[in-house]
Amino acid sequence: MGNAASQQIPGQFHDVVLYQAVIKDGSLEWNLFSDTVVPKFYDINEDIQDSPAEWHMEFEGSVEYPDVTVDSTTQFVPNERKCVFQTGGEGDVTFWALGFPDQDMFAQFSQIFHGYLFENTYQTQLNEDNIQKELGHLGGGASYAEETEESRQHWVEDMDIDVPEPPPSGTPGSHTKDHVVAEKASDLRAIVMGGGDRSYLVGEGGIGVMKNTLHGLEDPNLDISFDRLSLGRTPVSTRRRSSIGAKSTPSTNLSSCSKGMLMDHESKMNLFTPGSGSIYSTDLESEKILNEFSFKRNDVDVNVLDITSDSKSSQLDGTTTFLSLADNSIDRWDTRVKEGLVQTMASPVTLDFEGGRSYASKPHFSCMATSGQGYRAVGSKDGKIRLYNDKVEQIAKTSIPGLGAPIDFIDVTYDGRWVLATTKSFLIVIKTIYKEGSKELCGFTSRLGQKAPKPRLLMLKPEDKVLTKNAPFEKAKFTWITDQNRKERYIVASCGNYTVQWNFRSVKIAKPDVITNGFTTITRCTLIPKSEHILDTTFMHDAYSSHGDPSLVVLTKQRVYNVEEDDDSDREEEEERDGPRRLNF
Repeated sequence: MGNAASQQIPGQFHDVVLYQAVIKDGSLEWNLFSDTVVPKFYDINEDIQDSPAEWHMEFEGSVEYPDVTVDSTTQFVPNERKCVFQTGGEGDVTFWALGFPDQDMFAQFSQIFHGYLFENTYQTQLNEDNIQKELGHLGGGASYAEETEESRQHWVEDMDIDVPEPPPSGTPGSHTKDHVVAEKASDLRAIVMGGGDRSYLVGEGGIGVMKNTLHGLEDPNLDISFDRLSLGRTPVSTRRRSSIGAKSTPSTNLSSCSKGMLMDHESKMNLFTPGSGSIYSTDLESEKILNEFSFKRNDVDVNVLDITSDSKSSQLDGTTTFLSLADNSIDRWDTRVKEGLVQTMASPVTLDFEGGRSYASKPHFSCMATSGQGYRAVGSKDGKIRLYNDKVEQIAKTSIPGLGAPIDFIDVTYDGRWVLATTKSFLIVIKTIYKEGSKELCGFTSRLGQKAPKPRLLMLKPEDKVLTKNAPFEKAKFTWITDQNRKERYIVASCGNYTVQWNFRSVKIAKPDVITNGFTTITRCTLIPKSEHILDTTFMHDAYSSHGDPSLVVLTKQRVYNVEEDDDSDREEEEERDGPRRLNF
């Protein structure tokens, strides 16, 4: 703390209680730590010249109290007048809670806390002008980003009412069952889901072929080894389970590929390594590399961070173009080559540049996803989310301000009405549709204005964070559909050794029982454990839904799991009848 001066919260505070969470017999309990504390805030950099403010919270008393960074992981529970926060980092986290004797004192503390949080996040003091400057349409008075009743109505107005009831809270994974469907001898890198009869595994030594069924994936023991792949040469397929990832001198360039993207009726796959500057176009039917393509714009190499399909369903048709994302550009490329399909690896063919836009301001793009119409949602390292129509040369129609955390992954529903962004500590759900009078507008084709509904956050409860060892969220996704008349039903993300699943209906109808960073926060979810770190969790295509529910697939370093609902299990009452979650002090 140095010599930084503490600032006691103004007002008459008394009877504020501090609790500490402890683990007993595998469950989380809240123990009384002190029956009276005085919260104070201080700037840890106050005595360091030209350093940005970094506000912390401490507690006046005679014993050793926790020192807390004011950040966006703190949750407020209005119905119980509780503020829940954490200390420590991944794998070593401790949870605490402040209890307030009345609602006025709780509201005053919340307002002051969010003022310091605003300053930590945007390095400027909280006032109306700065709220408008930093948050735009997300703002709204001194309690910036507070969700209004009008916003809540927007969330439920187009709700798919026949969605199944949300999963119950309680024992993680108690209503799911899973089994290993593939186990490989060496490392897997990615899973590439197909909407047809096949999906694929990208591994250290090759491509594993999986069969799509109504009961999940099946392993036909068919692998395409990178050792046997060469440009224009048809290899002999290997039909032994251990062939993918085999250590027998795989191609150095191919073995580093960590992403695959299907194209042309899912008959071809582009293999890609972020930052490599090229892709390998592979024909999955003839099992040969058609070409190595390099990314060049005006004879200048483009350092591509990610690639994605032109639209959410374009892998199912004959589309030959795809999109790439660099730090400051979004481009469209065409894989049709005038010089012929097969070229020498020594001189990769330059992709036909179809158009794009680069930015001199360095927006630091980090991830991209497309809707069924080809609309693009793009996340950035500064936390901003930009919404574009299907024209790559145009600027973003909407720029959504960051909430203090980089966007690591992003997804869009097929109809483009919802965006899902992944940060390490929380997921952000954004509704892109809003109304001007009787006219319905979309943030991908027009600017989201003041009438746009507020985003919502998805987080874990403290007891769930303990189970996951405070691991970061990774690669959150919606259910995968390619039918305009169908609706996404679930959201799923990976978190350490756990898969986390939310019912999308529960997100839409949620009440502000928990508030984080001023936003309604949904913490009710299902946790599905594994004994090893999860690389990815994803849904099979909606065509392979079992009993109307999408099949879930989990990828670890050497295994692939199918996850299904246990039809024999009893479900608890749904969330509306269950009431808000309780901290049980």
